[in-house]
Amino acid sequence: MQEVKGMSGKGKERFVSRLVTPGEPLCAPEEFMPGPGTYTDDGHVRAAQLGITSYDFKARVVSVKPVTGHPRVPRTGDVVLGVVVNIRDELATLKIVADEKGENYSGTYTGILHVSQVSTRYVKVVEEAVKMGDLVKVKILRDSAPYQLTLKDARLGVVAAACSNCGGLLVKTLAGQLKCPRCGSVERRKTAPDYLFVERRRRGRRGSGKR
Repeated sequence: MQEVKGMSGKGKERFVSRLVTPGEPLCAPEEFMPGPGTYTDDGHVRAAQLGITSYDFKARVVSVKPVTGHPRVPRTGDVVLGVVVNIRDELATLKIVADEKGENYSGTYTGILHVSQVSTRYVKVVEEAVKMGDLVKVKILRDSAPYQLTLKDARLGVVAAACSNCGGLLVKTLAGQLKCPRCGSVERRKTAPDYLFVERRRRGRRGSGKR
């Protein structure tokens, strides 16, 4: 069996027990051989079932032990909250942090938002709708790793965002714009109807003088 290089120190930190979903990559075949609950595909050893990873450093075998009970995992059709952690022209990568009500899931999950799933109208790049660090309400189209996400629904979109210029929280104005109270910058997003930070309508003062 081939010796795995660089497995001491920081190398081992990659291979800790964690909850994984079917199809999720675990390692390269040169690092660990596939064991029970795994399979090899496209240059990776992947999880064949929902479960907890187990890395045998002596035998150089990785396996996935099925979980007992009913762990909370995102499913197709669920509306979830995710944070944008990486972005390119056509793709945004989100870390799914909780369900629509803000309740955490059992484990960490990664979702992909393609530009074709941003809007029903033509959108050239993903950043017309979301940016790095945004908290976004999205819907799951496919619940295998990585999760496929969509924003094609009126109730979906960004629920919290920071200013790209100064980092201040963007406030949704009465005119529907996202504006930074700190530096005055105005930015564009596809916002959800329940965006968290909104401008309050000012109440008119009643006159105290007599006619």
